[in-house]
Amino acid sequence: MIHGRFQPFHNGHLEYLRGAAAQSDEVFVGITNPDPQRVKEEPSDPLRHLPESNPFTYVERLLMIEAVAQDEGIRVHVIPFPVNEPELWSAYVPAGVTQYLRLFSEWGGTKLERMREAGYEIVVLDEG
Repeated sequence: MIHGRFQPFHNGHLEYLRGAAAQSDEVFVGITNPDPQRVKEEPSDPLRHLPESNPFTYVERLLMIEAVAQDEGIRVHVIPFPVNEPELWSAYVPAGVTQYLRLFSEWGGTKLERMREAGYEIVVLDEG
């Protein structure tokens, strides 16, 4: 599984998707901040909760990802992923999924720790 806000889905995200797809037959893509009413401030990434940092709706991002994945020939399952609420992950993320991460910031390290605590298998694709 990869995850991100995908605001918008850009070439760096495409590299991320390709990296996970190279190691999996299918990729779950978790869209974070799916519900604007539940977006929370995150100290390790202080801008991610702002409305101007989240211009696209969940559905707009889902359609972007599905279109890119189809063009790339990558099988994806796009799901909401409340990254700021680890207590909800089991309701959204299939059991046994591998989490693919790219670590470029303090926020990446925060997510890595939370995912380890939740018991996910983690593969780090890139470290910045």
